[in-house]
Amino acid sequence: MQATSYDAYGSLRITEQNGKIIEQKIQSVFKKETHSFSYAPETISVNGRKYILNFPLRCLFQKEEDHFIIQNELLDIYAAGKTVDEAEKDFNEEFDYLFQRLNSLDEDRLTPRLNVIKQFINRYIKEVI
Repeated sequence: MQATSYDAYGSLRITEQNGKIIEQKIQSVFKKETHSFSYAPETISVNGRKYILNFPLRCLFQKEEDHFIIQNELLDIYAAGKTVDEAEKDFNEEFDYLFQRLNSLDEDRLTPRLNVIKQFINRYIKEVI
């Protein structure tokens, strides 16, 4: 019999009792070729700022080889990291940089595409604290 291996994602149910894991059970498995996942933050915290968004910011989330990738095509943000936390941190930093940079420039210094992105990101953010 020939062994087969798959690149897949799954969900795991972990049961704890008194702070100790007593059971781990695979709930579902999704093949990488047929599924992609989303990352949808409602707040973005970075560099002492917290961006409160009007709606979750839907992004593509996937694993490519040994890196996690978060991508938002509309804002043209592409972030990566060796762990999920690193990818999220990179995404937050890219979002912050984009917001700060676009809002530091007058509209006449931006391309039409960047003006649309600037308008979108400014409308998407409810408040910055």
